[in-house]
Amino acid sequence: MQASRLFGTHMQIERYNGNKEEWDSYVNNSAKSSLYHLIGWKTVIEKTYGHKSYYLAARGGGKIKGILPLFFISSRLFGSFVVSLPFHCTGGVCADDEEAENMLISEAIRLTKEVGAEYLELRQSSAVRNDNLSSKDRKVTFVLTLSQDPEHIWKGAFCSNLRNKIRKAQRLNLTVTSGCDEKHVEHFYRIYARNMKDLGTPVFARALIDNIVKEFPHQYRLFVAWRGKKALGAKFTMIYKDTMYFIWASSLRKHFKDAPVSLLNWEAVRYACLNGMRFCDLGRSTIDDGAYHFKRQFGGEIRQLHWQYYLNTRRDMPCLNKDNKKFKIAVNIWKRLPIFVTNSIGPIIVKYIP
Repeated sequence: MQASRLFGTHMQIERYNGNKEEWDSYVNNSAKSSLYHLIGWKTVIEKTYGHKSYYLAARGGGKIKGILPLFFISSRLFGSFVVSLPFHCTGGVCADDEEAENMLISEAIRLTKEVGAEYLELRQSSAVRNDNLSSKDRKVTFVLTLSQDPEHIWKGAFCSNLRNKIRKAQRLNLTVTSGCDEKHVEHFYRIYARNMKDLGTPVFARALIDNIVKEFPHQYRLFVAWRGKKALGAKFTMIYKDTMYFIWASSLRKHFKDAPVSLLNWEAVRYACLNGMRFCDLGRSTIDDGAYHFKRQFGGEIRQLHWQYYLNTRRDMPCLNKDNKKFKIAVNIWKRLPIFVTNSIGPIIVKYIP
């Protein structure tokens, strides 16, 4: 770490300078940290998209007291902003106490002004108290408490409608394999890219998956749903501490009715239970959207996500998502484009919509 700015006489803000072990040691030992605070995401996002990173640490008494990973993203179409953590639902301020927290936010605001960004966006699992920040509370995640016996989850958490969908998939002879190999990665990205195109949403670059796999070789696992030799759906998960994170899942649109994603989720939950996980984070949803109602069936606890903003040169809160009415025409056009076009152009667009 390298000292950047001093606050008072006993604590300072530093910028990361390559000490991966110290950074991740803090993350691994903090009760407030998540998968997205690990230093590996700095490499993943820089390699995939080339965005400039500013990884901040508050240090006092020779020890790290808090961290804040930031990325500066700028484009003519979507504007400029500083965000933590882009492309994921959390990964904002993680600090031991309110003093370190506020120091990190102050430095983030100063940095936002310095680079001329329109706003600062902090994606928090717990809201930080700071008078300079405004909040949006439309995002939530579902966290399912697991058991060593998957049947306890099946009977005690899953709703009857979900169990019926899973049984239907099994009656239709769908099976699931899981692994951490190129074959599973290839099936996942092909299915995911096709589904995103059908939904009218640009897909991220395949390089993102490749860089995650390279940076976190022991923390990812894929699940693929099959009928015979045909892959119908796929799921990408990651494991950190005692939690399995559901990152992405998709199925081919013409097979939605066969419930491959429900079966994939069940098999992922079973895997997590049988491998000693205590929790399963089902990933972010917007309140009352389709994904929200789908995930409610799994019986997890709804946990509010807090996306907090400092508006620098911008007056209104940003709204960079497919539900924005401004994007409706673009969504309809995107659905009609050939898959080779969307797979080529999509990653260029997604680079600036984190």
